This record gives sequence, C-alpha cells and structure tokens, in this order.
Amino acid sequence: MLRLIRAKRRKLFQDGRVRKYLLYVMGEVILIVLGIVVGVRLSNWNEHGKQRQEEVKLLLEIRADLADTADELEADLSSHQRALQSGMIFNQAMQQDSGFHDSLYYHFERCLNDRQLYPRTGGYETLKSYGVDIISNDDVRKGIMEMYQGSLKRVAEFGQANPKYDIANLLKIHQDQHFQITENIDKEEVIPGVDLPVLFYDLELISFDALKQDRAFRMDLQRSFNIRRQKIGRHTATLEGIDQLVQEIDEELE
Repeated sequence: MLRLIRAKRRKLFQDGRVRKYLLYVMGEVILIVLGIVVGVRLSNWNEHGKQRQEEVKLLLEIRADLADTADELEADLSSHQRALQSGMIFNQAMQQDSGFHDSLYYHFERCLNDRQLYPRTGGYETLKSYGVDIISNDDVRKGIMEMYQGSLKRVAEFGQANPKYDIANLLKIHQDQHFQITENIDKEEVIPGVDLPVLFYDLELISFDALKQDRAFRMDLQRSFNIRRQKIGRHTATLEGIDQLVQEIDEELE
C-alpha cells in the first residue's frame, strides 16, 4: 500500500500537482501513524496476555501454599485444644481432695505439647520478586499481603520457637522437679543404624501434695492456659482468613 502511494506521490510531484501531492504525503503519514498505533496496541495486548498468565500461575501457587498451611494450622489448633483440655483436667484434680492416678500424668504430659507454624511461602516469595502489582485485583492483592505480612507472621512469632511463648519450656522445669524416672520401660524404638533398641522409661510423680502446694507451678500452669488461649484464638482467626482469601482467589481465577 505504501509503495503504491509513494509511486503516485512521485508522479504528482513530477507533474507539478502540488495540492494532490501534499494530500498523498499526509495520507502516507496517517498510514504510518496508524500502523505504529496498531503495532503498539498488539504489543500491549500480547504483553498483557503474558502478564495474566504469570498472574494466574502465581495465584495458583499461592492458593496451594495456603491450603498446605491451613492443614498445618488445623493440626496445630487441634493439638492446642487437646492440651488445654488436659490442662484443665489436671488443674481440677489438684483442686480436689483426691489422689494421683496414671491418667493424670498423661494429661500432664499433654500440657507440655506445643507447636510451631512454618507457613508455605514459596508462591509469596515469587510474587515479591515479580512485584505485587502483578496481582490485578486490589482486594486479592491486599488480602495476600495482609495474610503473609500480618496473620501468618503473627501466628509464627507466637509459636514455640519464641522462648517467650514456649509452653513446653515453661512447664518442663516443674516436670524435672516433681517427677522421677522409674525402671519401667514405656516403649522401645528401633532406629536404623543403631544396634540396640532405644528404651524410654516411665516417669512417676514424687509427691502429689508437694506439686499441689508448689505455688510457682500453679502460676506457670495458669500462664500456660493464657498463652494457649491466645494461640487458639490466633489459629482460629487465621484459618478463617485463609478460607476467605482462597475463596477470593478462586473467584478471580474463574
């Protein structure tokens, strides 16, 4: 098309037909500009399509990470709930005028259970390397940022790895003080590369009355209840947040 216009333009110039010559020049310029505009539009559409593909890939990866993290959170939440229940049973037994029995040690041991969340962050780290603006939906982008920089971070910081909130460490000193190892074997475990089985021995309470009168133990047991309650609350709220965010991601992917 441009070749024909140029040939016509040369002929008009040679014939001295200036007005038509100028019209053809303007037509040639307009066609060139239109070609550039169309080319840029096509390039932008192509780039947008590639960006959308990357966005979908990232959202799918983040969704999978959130699902795995939710599974771990649910397991940790269940452990905390069982431990708090056992703690209340043990505390009630100390308040009553009754003797110590084996099931109480089971509940005492479960009071020492604690957990540490390790969120799956592969998709989120990849997102940060791309730039969070690649997520086109404002609500989804804000939800992801709040989940990883807020909710999951707070749960992890409130876990057992933080000495301030390590319930097992808080109560273990009292286990060492009030219990002793017996000669009764609780279980044997065969470990690859070790010729003899590893033996685990039962513990027995030295004096239930002494434990009940130990003010420091009673105080630390109450502290463990408060820490456990906060952990349960954070886990529950974060699980609800993950459910909501996953639903938003699914809607965005539809």
